[in-house]
Amino acid sequence: MIYIIFKMQRVEEMVSSQRRGIDVQPVFDEPALFLKSKEERVLAIADLHIGLKYQWEREGVFIPDQKKRLLEKIRRICVPMKVSRLIIIGDFKHHVPKDPWEERKVKWEAEKEEWEEKLNRLFKKRKEIEERIKKGSEIKDNHKEALYKIEKEKMRYIARIRERRNEILDKIPSEEEAVNLFLEELSSFLKKVDIVKGNHDGRLENIIDPSFEDFVTVHRPEGFIYKTIDKLKYNEDAERDCLFSVGFFHGHKWPDAEVVASDLIVVGHTHYSFLFEDRVGARVIEPVWLRGEPTEKMKERYPVLPKEFILMPSFNPLLSTKPINTRHPTLYGPLLKNRYLDINNAKIYLFDGTLLGRVRDFKWL
Repeated sequence: MIYIIFKMQRVEEMVSSQRRGIDVQPVFDEPALFLKSKEERVLAIADLHIGLKYQWEREGVFIPDQKKRLLEKIRRICVPMKVSRLIIIGDFKHHVPKDPWEERKVKWEAEKEEWEEKLNRLFKKRKEIEERIKKGSEIKDNHKEALYKIEKEKMRYIARIRERRNEILDKIPSEEEAVNLFLEELSSFLKKVDIVKGNHDGRLENIIDPSFEDFVTVHRPEGFIYKTIDKLKYNEDAERDCLFSVGFFHGHKWPDAEVVASDLIVVGHTHYSFLFEDRVGARVIEPVWLRGEPTEKMKERYPVLPKEFILMPSFNPLLSTKPINTRHPTLYGPLLKNRYLDINNAKIYLFDGTLLGRVRDFKWL
């Protein structure tokens, strides 16, 4: 498969009569940002949330493991485009059970008896109520309410039992195993991975195996700067200067001033969507890109402002999103909550490159 990129922005400004030498483009029909320079080809994605399925299972929703699908999706993009470096803009992981499988197996044997005992008590209580109903001439309201509560509690117990059973039968890896297995697969077709810590990435630097020290760099939540450098042609003895910089941070914390001072800042955490509604009320939600500029208010905290910002969509398609085209859209993170990014005038793009317009044009739902 050959991927193409759609033209959201093209960074080719002149510095000292020389091109800055970097393209920043979203990948067509994918929630991924492609950066191309003379030095390397880079792919940036946000919000993988490895382990999201386990939270869903605790709530009674059972889905296949997404790690293989996410890996294959990254591989399908990177290999044809000859990408050598991957930047993950926060929330690499979600929540994955921490205990090793053998320990969980022993724990399950003990838990299994407890759950069976709870279910037996519920069945006994239901049988007693049913006997009372048989003896009486009519069903009393308090009996109906009691049966309803018992049935609801039973379903909750069964969902929890299924979750624990699946943890054993599927041999769900520990958090360390899940993270390192994912990185091992990435290392088979990439040379380097940068991970900016997100609000779900606690302990990440301690989880990653030391063998990945040269392959993975974990950056602080405050972000890091990706720079394109080259030697100035008009002065061969000049030091290597930065020609263009992109600041990457997740967005749940205040970024560093140096990161914000980049030409372009790329932010995760928000993963907004656009809500389409037809004349009969049918609704469809599509994830979107947002591109805009900072506000003057941003100078309250940062002396140097970026020229533009891009809000990334989530790479994990199962992650919930918030529509941006509402009267009062949810604003995530300190930059948006403090109106440092001009969200109202931000442009909205679909994954196929369609420009829908600006956010201010759609606040009618």
